[in-house]
Amino acid sequence: METITIPKGFKVTPEQFEQLASAEQLARMELTKEGELIIMSPTGGTTSRKNSRLIQQLRNWADIA
Repeated sequence: METITIPKGFKVTPEQFEQLASAEQLARMELTKEGELIIMSPTGGTTSRKNSRLIQQLRNWADIA
């Protein structure tokens, strides 16, 4: 596994972000409106289960509405 170290306050333009995101497809990246690059870690088992339950609740609600 490779580690990426990003200096605090590092900023990129939306165009630079698009280039980086297309080159590094395994990393989950987000760009804030201030131009800060955030590398997101993948969710684990507990978070995935919570997300799944939330999605199911929304589906149930949508089926009733």
